[in-house]
Amino acid sequence: MAANQTIIQAAGQRYAPTKIDYSGYIQGISSVAKALIEKKKLLSKKQAEIDKLMDGAETDITPWYNIIKDYVDDETIPPETKASTVKKLKEGTLKLEENQSKLGTLVDPKGPGLSNSVDAITANYLYSYANGDFDQSFYVTQPVYNEDDVQIGTKQVEFNMNMAPDPRPGKNFSPLVVGPEGLPIDMNEFENLLNVASSTDGNEIVELLEGFQNLKEVKKDKNGIPPIDDLFNGARNQTLGKIKRIFKEGTKDNVGNFVSGKNAMASFMFDSEVILPGDNGTQTFVKWYLNKPGLIPDELQEMYNETFRGDEEKGIIGKFEQLSGEEEKAMLNMLAQDLIKYDPNIEEDLMTYINSIFELNR
Repeated sequence: MAANQTIIQAAGQRYAPTKIDYSGYIQGISSVAKALIEKKKLLSKKQAEIDKLMDGAETDITPWYNIIKDYVDDETIPPETKASTVKKLKEGTLKLEENQSKLGTLVDPKGPGLSNSVDAITANYLYSYANGDFDQSFYVTQPVYNEDDVQIGTKQVEFNMNMAPDPRPGKNFSPLVVGPEGLPIDMNEFENLLNVASSTDGNEIVELLEGFQNLKEVKKDKNGIPPIDDLFNGARNQTLGKIKRIFKEGTKDNVGNFVSGKNAMASFMFDSEVILPGDNGTQTFVKWYLNKPGLIPDELQEMYNETFRGDEEKGIIGKFEQLSGEEEKAMLNMLAQDLIKYDPNIEEDLMTYINSIFELNR
């Protein structure tokens, strides 16, 4: 949290005369970036477990048999209440399986993967859950019966569980799982954590921007003469209207799944690389945003350069020469996340960026 508070202070007091020490922040996002990359790599070795999640791994409630049996055998509870509770228990376990399937799809090493817009706490939690970090292995004593249904002893059965039924009154034994802060969360809370963007949710925006340069109202004619401004502006406004509609209403991905406008916007900003017209190469919003004049305090920019990139003019060698491109990218994304979170003009910046791409077509 200290690192986040530092950058929050920077965003709110960008022009304050007092200099802020950013060394803890730089070290913090470096450590977090490396940890997330390693956690993500572990998933590539557990494809079978990820496939099981995506297929909707069935929830075994056998370990909680005695708790549920005691409830069902309680004569003080009306039969209709028991029936309703058992029904809710089944619905809860099905919801758990549905959520786990969605989680598996989000972090599948063979899929698009999480968006770079997902904050480090949530990303670490989702990777940890998929890696089985919250699974608990324990033994339950179960009776053993002979052919005549007479108990002849007991046996120890091992179970590996990541959930527990909520025994509180009115909770209907609904499943609980470990949450990001180590405390139990219910299925609604779990589902909310899964409503994050994947790295391809912004693809339709990219298609619109890259397709814009091929519109007849935008392309030069056979004599190399550009279209008149009215035609160009009309095409731009039409394309911009489609983009704004996606940001507001959402869209569908290439397999027909709904993508919220919030996720489409987040993925476009953090994941989408647009091929610019002419010989202008490619660009992402994050790269453009972090190069915005005055956005990053000079002392933070200087410390970042000295710590990771070095400074040839000053004869300074970066302290982390082994820093990979993946790690540096993760750090820049975290820096952008912190700045965007407290930037009241972020949507205006996004529109400026999109319009700058349109203007390159003139």
